[in-house]
Amino acid sequence: MACLAQLSALAMGMTLVNAETTVIGTEAPFPPYTFIAEDGQITGFDRAVGDEACLRAGLVCTWVNMRFDRLMPGVMSGDIDIAMGGIAKTAERMALVDFTMDYSFSDGLDNFVGRSGAPEPDQALIGVQAGTIQEQHLRKTGRNFISYGTEGDLLEALIAQKVDLAFGAFYAGTVSDLFAENGIEWLYEEDAGENGIGMAVCKENKALLAQLNKALKSMQDDGTIDALSDEWF
Repeated sequence: MACLAQLSALAMGMTLVNAETTVIGTEAPFPPYTFIAEDGQITGFDRAVGDEACLRAGLVCTWVNMRFDRLMPGVMSGDIDIAMGGIAKTAERMALVDFTMDYSFSDGLDNFVGRSGAPEPDQALIGVQAGTIQEQHLRKTGRNFISYGTEGDLLEALIAQKVDLAFGAFYAGTVSDLFAENGIEWLYEEDAGENGIGMAVCKENKALLAQLNKALKSMQDDGTIDALSDEWF
């Protein structure tokens, strides 16, 4: 794995380009965890948590925006050091990467959205974002679905009637106007499973994992995470 190769190089004293910078990959928009502010910068709950954790861990961190389904492969390949973005811990993901302690939780309740009169989920063609726990849930339930790379692509497919329903953790503050303009309604709710949310790092990078856990524990103990959660949620 590229991550292991990079760590071995560092252990031998080799100089890597930007080795002093810790790269955090995320997908924006995924509000309120991450989204793009008016100034073009990634912001949101995860940005605030990540920046504070980097500060306390003594890390110089930079953020990159990428597709959600590339976050886990990016950590595994060493293209990014940390993946964040409301990433729920699942058995499938934990087999690939290590996760820090939980800094938030998914509520486990997600939505099927579509036009009035759309088939129920068991009879519908469902659109879902690739790499999400909602996609895993649909696969486990044996439903008929199509995966899309981004939430925007998913909602475009729904509006174009390429699918009957879209399933996901949609944020009302972002999509309400779009739904109203296109006759999309909140039709059904379903529990995709409650999971803790953590930062994902390469399995070989135990030092970074320990630094982040120490920082997150201090943020939990002094109430910083609760304060940020109150602010963004």
